[in-house]
Amino acid sequence: MMQQENDQVRNPDVKGQTSISQSKTNPNTTSQQNTAPTPKAAPGSPASSEMIQSPPSLPPESHFTQNSPISGANPTPQPGGISQGKLVLLLLSIVLAIAVGLSLVLLNQLGKLPSPINLIAAGIWTVLAGIIAIWGVIALILPKNLQQLIESLPRRTKVGSGLATIVILVIAIVVPFVVPVPTSSQASTAGTSIATPAPTNWKPILTQKAPNCNNLQGEEWFVYSGGTQVSRSASGSLMRQISSHTYAEMDLTKVKGTNYNQIKFQVKVHVTFQNPGDSSTWAALFVQTPAAAGVPGGYIFALSPTGDCQLQDVSTAQDIPIVERGTATNLNLHQPITMTVVVQGGVLYGFVNGQVVLSHPDTLDASPRDVGLIVERVKAAPSSWVQFSNFELDN
Repeated sequence: MMQQENDQVRNPDVKGQTSISQSKTNPNTTSQQNTAPTPKAAPGSPASSEMIQSPPSLPPESHFTQNSPISGANPTPQPGGISQGKLVLLLLSIVLAIAVGLSLVLLNQLGKLPSPINLIAAGIWTVLAGIIAIWGVIALILPKNLQQLIESLPRRTKVGSGLATIVILVIAIVVPFVVPVPTSSQASTAGTSIATPAPTNWKPILTQKAPNCNNLQGEEWFVYSGGTQVSRSASGSLMRQISSHTYAEMDLTKVKGTNYNQIKFQVKVHVTFQNPGDSSTWAALFVQTPAAAGVPGGYIFALSPTGDCQLQDVSTAQDIPIVERGTATNLNLHQPITMTVVVQGGVLYGFVNGQVVLSHPDTLDASPRDVGLIVERVKAAPSSWVQFSNFELDN
């Protein structure tokens, strides 16, 4: 009786439900005490001829986890992904950053970015690229449905973005080649009357098709190898600067085995810029430098492909102030350019293609001095190549 009562307490009389005690009874036992009677359906009811089905059992307890949502409760919110509009903007921003960097590289290689502007532009591009990279990491790595998001973009958006990318990259490549070489902001003597030297009957004491090539006996040149790279050919001597601290320099030290007059003389050479678009590379004649190797002094007459001219006073190896400026207006960068320095009557004159572009008082003494050739690019290396040919020294 206690067992039956307990079974009745644990198993209320519910239609269609079998008692728990029945499931625990030996299947071979047929006692009615352990079996709950099956209720009958009322006569005429629809289920009178069918057994009443038990409700489906609950899923095993192991199917539930702490993170499983419960019916009727709000599911845990998931992180939101990037919108289509932001995705397109991000991708185009990355393309734009790449295009800007490409343009800066090309402009620098073409010599159309002066050093200060180049540094500023490179800094801006670096910051811009960094911001876009951070944005890309946050926006692209976190969402898991990026691929589906790209695939879900409308066809016209995909086509438009592709065309925009092509246009941006084409512009980035073409613009550096069509942008004109920037004109110098330095003072110019163009249009100003400059005194010209009196006509002089000069006599050549040395002529060379390619400077420092096929030297005759008694002809000596000295190459400063620390910052100089030289390549010789039948048409001339190519030279470029390879150090950011030292100009490329090659000096004529001996003519007929001895020093030569540096009080009254004329020296000229043909210059051909191998990269005319590189306005940061200058070609120069070096005059009245002390004959002792490594001793600073003398004047540098320098020419840029833009036509800017400078006369630099080599006071010390680190102090080279510009004492005169000028502008050559008759340049054809596809033809050799004739640079000439004349010193007479205590004045130094600088010529470009026969046009006097500057002059400066010259009071240097008669101690042994040399002339030379220089390629310079201020605090940067390497420079572009410059070809020197048809060198001539006259007294």
